[in-house]
Amino acid sequence: MTRTTVCIGSSCHLKGSRQAVKQSRHVIKRDGRGDQIELSGAVRP
Repeated sequence: MTRTTVCIGSSCHLKGSRQAVKQSRHVIKRDGRGDQIELSGAVRP
């Protein structure tokens, strides 16, 4: 299993992390890899 974490803090949000998560979810679903990739978000200090 591949684990991917995207920063979702306020600064990252302003830089487009929301769009990155949305696009990543789309690609994972489109390619049928939901059982192989775990996508999560985290706030970085």
